[in-house]
Amino acid sequence: MDVRKLTSGPDAPIWQYLSNIAVSLGEGHARFVHGMLDYLVEIDRTRCNYGGARPWFRCPACGARRAVLYAPPAGDDPVACRDCLRLLYASECEDQFGRALLKEAKCQARLAAYIAKPKWRHWQTCERLTFERECSWVAVLRAGKYPLTCPNRRDI
Repeated sequence: MDVRKLTSGPDAPIWQYLSNIAVSLGEGHARFVHGMLDYLVEIDRTRCNYGGARPWFRCPACGARRAVLYAPPAGDDPVACRDCLRLLYASECEDQFGRALLKEAKCQARLAAYIAKPKWRHWQTCERLTFERECSWVAVLRAGKYPLTCPNRRDI
């Protein structure tokens, strides 16, 4: 549940739905109905430099300010932040070969967006992107044998 995706104000709906969780915003708190469980989560606000306020959830488990709280799919556990629930990003579960493949795909996507050098892009940037893609491809090929490193070329 992302606090940035909830709408507040006088014209906001009473109940908002995020996937299978119903959310009702009150003064300084949010009420979540998830399965058979009903939670009250405090909303904290911080001032922004140019006026206004930024809302944050207070994690019920640790009390930290968080923009996103997670509800386990079973519905038995309380909502909490990703630290309390010990959640991992998909990239943290990848082995060396998987990380090399992800990096190579990212480099390939950045280069494939342009068939030729765009008018606004510097040649130095094009050469650096090409070099990064070559390094990532070498890393994919070597993933099982050598550490995932690429020489840092500053002369491009």
